[in-house]
Formats: sequence, structure tokens, C-alpha cells
Amino acid sequence: MILVFVVVILVPLSLIATPQPTSSGCSTLEQPSTTQESQQIPTPYLKLYREAGEDYGIPWTVIAGIGKIESDHGRSNMKGVHAGENYAGAGGPMQFLKDTWEQYGVDGNHDGRKIRYDPEDAIPSAANYLRASGAPTDLRKAIYAYNHLDSYVSLVLSWANKYGRDAKGSRPLEAICTPSDQAGKRAPPGSFKRRSPRVGVSGCKQVTRALIDEVDTVLGPYTTIGCARPGDPQDHGTGHAADLMLSSGGRAPSGSGEALGNRTADYVIANYQRLQVKYVIWQQRIWNPSICKCWRHMEDRGSITQNHFDHVHVSVLG
Repeated sequence: MILVFVVVILVPLSLIATPQPTSSGCSTLEQPSTTQESQQIPTPYLKLYREAGEDYGIPWTVIAGIGKIESDHGRSNMKGVHAGENYAGAGGPMQFLKDTWEQYGVDGNHDGRKIRYDPEDAIPSAANYLRASGAPTDLRKAIYAYNHLDSYVSLVLSWANKYGRDAKGSRPLEAICTPSDQAGKRAPPGSFKRRSPRVGVSGCKQVTRALIDEVDTVLGPYTTIGCARPGDPQDHGTGHAADLMLSSGGRAPSGSGEALGNRTADYVIANYQRLQVKYVIWQQRIWNPSICKCWRHMEDRGSITQNHFDHVHVSVLG
């Protein structure tokens, strides 16, 4: 009876330890090739993404797409990336919640410890979680398990397709890795879900629109998002600015609205180079990297809106 019990336990463990090929049509043997865009990934992270993809039979570019969104491949200085936790309780470059980490975290560098802030542990752990959630048979299902937003799934796949294509260089990853019975039922990769009402977006520059789409997808919804204002003598007039509104009617935002403002400012600042940010204004302070990478107090302009307590203003270059 004891022998039977041992056999039952060992079989699933062996399957977990050695990821098996699937019949989905998504090859676990031929990983996607790199692209010019993937060369922007820090070399140590690129190596870890590719190793995790090989080890778990998942396209490495999907893991990299998650790493891009969650921490800009470890380059973000947002709270929780390198120490502590963010507002949602997530930590590390792949932003694991504590409970999820305890269940799916692995000792990727075999040093006897599992540390969610160590990319050598966090990246294979993300692959482990994706594998347990349905990858590579259904990438969308697996990515959705990572973050329960359809828009997040599309954003991850958008980055995955920028970082690499299939081994023949012809098809996007989702076409290979999505079950055939789901064909035609999915939103196309890279499509952003519009979460917030928008004003003046038709007059936005492309760089501003890209910032709005990403921030709205990752952090929204907002009360409204404003962009171009004809006749404005500054960046709104040229379509190079966005106002991410947290309340309406000139009223101060609620506690949750203020928290969203803090997260928005943190996210934009952490990704300012990639998003081509010129400066950020929030709560009567300005962050302008051309002067210093720090918040500087601004003069009192007289109202909640003019002092930017009800919205985050972002101006962009280009």
C-alpha cells in the first residue's frame, strides 16, 4: 500500500519537473528568433528569458513581454520591483504576489533560495506559472491567469511579437500557439482596450497616443483622458500632452483616485525614456528629467485643477 502511494505522488512531480511537448501546434523545440527590438532587452534578462523558454517549452518572447510590462526588464524604479511590494502586494521584476510566489516560485539559480526580487529566480518562476496556467497550448489563457485583463493579454502579445517571430520568421506567435478551435474568436495582438472616456485624442501626436493607450491599459480607467486643445499655447496645443483625470468638476479626487494618480506618476517616470516623457506634473510638483530626476515644488496657481491635484499631466517629446 505504501508503494502504491509513492508511485501516485512521483508521476505528477516528474511531469512538472520535465515540461512535455503539447499537440497544440506551438513548437516547444524551436524558440522564436530575436529581432532588432529584442536587442533593447538587457543582456542578462534576454539570456534568462531564452533559457526559461527552452526549459518550460514556452516562447521566450511571451515571458519577455510580461517582464517588459511589469518592470521594464528590471529597469523600473517603481515600488516593489527591487524591494518591498507595490500597492497591490506584488514584488520583484516579474511582480509576483506573495501567495502566488509561494506556490509557483522556483530556485532558478540553484542556490538553495527562492527570491522573487532575483531575476534568476523570478523569470523561470513566471515561466512555471504560465506553464501551469495553460501555456503553450493556449497563451491567452495563461497570460490572463497572470493578470486578469484582456487588455493586459493583448499588450503582452504585442511585445512578444515585437521581440520575435516563429522560427521561420513568418507568423506571429499567437497564430501558432492558440488552439485551432479558438481561431477567429480572439482580439488581435497589440489591440488596446479603450478603458477611459477620451477628449481631443484625434489631435494627439502618435507618441502621445501611444502613452495614453499604454497607461490606460495598464492602470486605467480614469475619469477621462484629455489630449489636444486647439489654441493652447503649450504642449496641449500641439498634441504633445495628456491629462489623466482622476475626478471631475474641479473636485479633489477620492483616496482611490489619489492612489491612482500616484501609481500613474510612478509608472510614467519609471518608463520615461521609452515613453519619451518630457515632464510630469502632479500635486503642484513637476518632474523634469532635463533639469533633475526629482520632484520640484511649483507655485500656487489657485485651484485644484490648476495645481494638478485632480489629474496627472504628462508632456512628451517629438
